[in-house]
Formats: sequence, C-alpha cells, structure tokens
Amino acid sequence: IADLLAEDPEDKQSSIQMNGLPKNWRAELNESGKLLIVNPEGKQFMSRIEALQFMVQSTYDAKTIHSFWKSLEGEGWRVDDRIPSGWRVRRPDGEDSDYEYLSSKMTILTSTKEAMDVIKSSGNFEQVIQFETFVEEEVKFINIKIK
Repeated sequence: IADLLAEDPEDKQSSIQMNGLPKNWRAELNESGKLLIVNPEGKQFMSRIEALQFMVQSTYDAKTIHSFWKSLEGEGWRVDDRIPSGWRVRRPDGEDSDYEYLSSKMTILTSTKEAMDVIKSSGNFEQVIQFETFVEEEVKFINIKIK
C-alpha cells in the first residue's frame, strides 16, 4: 500500500506550453509522451480537435474557439486558399498518404473523395472548382516530388 500511495500519477505527466489554450486549461504529456489537453473540470482530450469539438458543443465564445483553432498547425493542420473557408488540411501519414480535411464544423473527413462529396453536396460551385484546383495541383506536386 505504501508503494501505491508514494506513486502520484500526476508526477508522470509534465506540463507543456500550448498557444491558444482557454483560461485555466492546461496541456501536458502523459507517461508515454502523448499530448493531453485538460479542461478546468479535469476532462482530458487526446488532441486539439477533440478539445475544439468540446468547445464548440459547449458553446464557448467564438474568440476563444478561434484562438485555439489557430493552434491546429501544431498537429499538422494547415489552411489553404483552395479549400473551403474555415477548413484545414493535412497529410497524417506523410507523403504516401491521402489528405485528411477538417471542416468548419470540426468534422474530420478522412479522404479527398469524402471531402469532395461534402463540398459538392453544399451546392457551392465556386468551392467545387477551387477544391478541384487544389486536388489537381497537389497531385501534380506529389508526382513531381516522386520522380
């Protein structure tokens, strides 16, 4: 019992700095080096996306959400003018993988085809054309890098 009492689970986590965290939130690394984001009530999130989804569902103010949304680059998410406004894109498994897309509603779309289907279903023809340009240019860029 003395061993259990001596081992404080808080000691296995180390606090880290993260831009955009709401007041009284914290970020830390657990014992296996994975990022945890913890809200003031102690709820843990395994990614910035999970934390953002919680903020949106909990009706946090737009300024707080936007400030934290800007920190998504830390997980590889980037903004691109050729995808819909408010969306982000990344390649989670490096250059040999398809893209993932984060919609403005904080929904993760796991393929370019899925993203195109969502954009087409919106009925916004201009966004469809812009996204087709993104796809064509990114595929061309990837093919040039491979050669």
